[in-house]
Amino acid sequence: MNVPLKAGDYSQLGMAKTGEFLYVVAPSVNSDAARLFKYDMKERKESEVMELDNYMLSADGKKMLYNKGQNWGITDSGKKPEAGKGNLNVAAIEVKIDPVAEWKQIFDEAWRINRDYFYDPNTHGADWQAVRQKYSVFLPHLTTRNDLNRVIQWMCSELAVGHHRVGGGDFLYQPKTVPGGLHL
Repeated sequence: MNVPLKAGDYSQLGMAKTGEFLYVVAPSVNSDAARLFKYDMKERKESEVMELDNYMLSADGKKMLYNKGQNWGITDSGKKPEAGKGNLNVAAIEVKIDPVAEWKQIFDEAWRINRDYFYDPNTHGADWQAVRQKYSVFLPHLTTRNDLNRVIQWMCSELAVGHHRVGGGDFLYQPKTVPGGLHL
């Protein structure tokens, strides 16, 4: 079916209800906001839903999680949220983490992804199992996520590929820290 939309920067295509799809239109000017649109295929009509940065549909397509900046909410799919309803208080969320356990899992996953998906099944001649053992000895001594990224970079450097990168890993949302110890 041909959809008569004008040329634009479209992304995040999703199906809400049967015969209706959602998409985000990126701003043409950086100061503008991205906007969510709904297209009804039966009526062949486009309508703007709301300004947002991202959205995700529930498995059944009935609800959507959306965010605009640091504001998060849940509403019916393809519908603008009612004022004061569905807002999520993400500032109140507390998550207890065990970085040491997570870092081991991240390291193992980085190793596994390279084992399974590196373009050369022979990993450029590297004994990939031995490489894992060689660099896993650093895991108990890590103190930051950046340390972990460095160890993964060292491990992946054994592949002898110039276009292999590792980065990121920190939270997109920076929670308030809980102070401990002596305050001055």
